[in-house]
Amino acid sequence: MLLRTGYDRHYVAGCRESVGAAVEELRRVGAGSAAWNQLVPALDRWFSLRNPKVEGRDGNPINEVRVIAESVTEHGSVMTVPRGIKLAPEGSVLGFEPGEEISLDGDAFERLFDAFLAEVEAKLT
Repeated sequence: MLLRTGYDRHYVAGCRESVGAAVEELRRVGAGSAAWNQLVPALDRWFSLRNPKVEGRDGNPINEVRVIAESVTEHGSVMTVPRGIKLAPEGSVLGFEPGEEISLDGDAFERLFDAFLAEVEAKLT
C-alpha cells in the first residue's frame, strides 16, 4: 500500500463526525476506560496510511495517538514509546509516562482527539 502524504478536508471532517458520534454514544452509556482506550486505535486507523516522514517524530499529537494505539493493542494498555519518537510526558497532550497504565475517560479522549485532528489538519491537509 502507498503511504499518504495528505488527506482531503472532507475525509478529516468525516472522521470528526464519525468518531464524534462514537464519543457521544460512549458518554451516553457511561462507558469505562476500556471503551475509551479502544477508541484510540479506531481513531488511528482512520489515518493509518499516513507517511511517518510527514507526521514527524517530535512528540506531536499524531505521534501520541500512534503510540497510545500501539500501546493499547500490543502492550496491554501500558505506555510504550518506540525508539525514535520523542514523546516526552510533559510535552504531550495526556502526559503518560513510559510504563504507565493507560486509562482514558471521555475528557482525556476528547483532548487527544481535538489535538490530533488539529495536527492532522496542519500537517496533512
